[in-house]
Amino acid sequence: MLWRREAALGCLLGAVLGTAFHAGQRLIELGTQRDLTPFMPFVYIALLAVVGGVGGSFWANLREQAITDSLTGLYNRRYFQQEFQREIARSRRTGSPFSVLILDLDDFKSINDRFGHQEGDRVLRRVADTLRRGCRAVDVVARWGGEEFAVLLPDIGAEGAQQAGARLAEAVLAATGVTMSVGWATAPDDPDAELLDKADRRMYEHKRAKGMRKARMG
Repeated sequence: MLWRREAALGCLLGAVLGTAFHAGQRLIELGTQRDLTPFMPFVYIALLAVVGGVGGSFWANLREQAITDSLTGLYNRRYFQQEFQREIARSRRTGSPFSVLILDLDDFKSINDRFGHQEGDRVLRRVADTLRRGCRAVDVVARWGGEEFAVLLPDIGAEGAQQAGARLAEAVLAATGVTMSVGWATAPDDPDAELLDKADRRMYEHKRAKGMRKARMG
């Protein structure tokens, strides 16, 4: 859980700062004993740099953990929703389109049932890596929950979103042997408040259509 990681990082930071404090005290004592007083301002500056660097690293790590999914390393749902709201505001301001994708692994439960949850986790990590490599630097790729993923595509319209979804699903199939169902929605074609729901509905429609084709073929 996040609070446990925060506590562990807090303990580590406390230990490092405590060590730096005691080292600083010792340097001050030595400086006083050996008449190094003219150099003490530089000692203080060095200590402040160490403490500041450790503190900055601590908060950077803490923020990274707060916005990423611990299993896949992708952004988490909360961060995606924040970026989604920012993109809505940007789109309204500039008039540029943007799209969202919802992608869900098909029959993922059977992987866990047949091979165990560790193999399921490995599949999720491979899917995450494939999606990350298949997207642009400006895109936001997140684990939406379970075996479901979301992608935010700035400046991409409806046709581009469908092409991107198909391309990503093909890449995941090639990398893992697992198919994905994909849904998409685009602003301003669809109302902002309905984008995620519409993409989710289209994803389930895609999944049902594939299930019906599979049943007819079987």
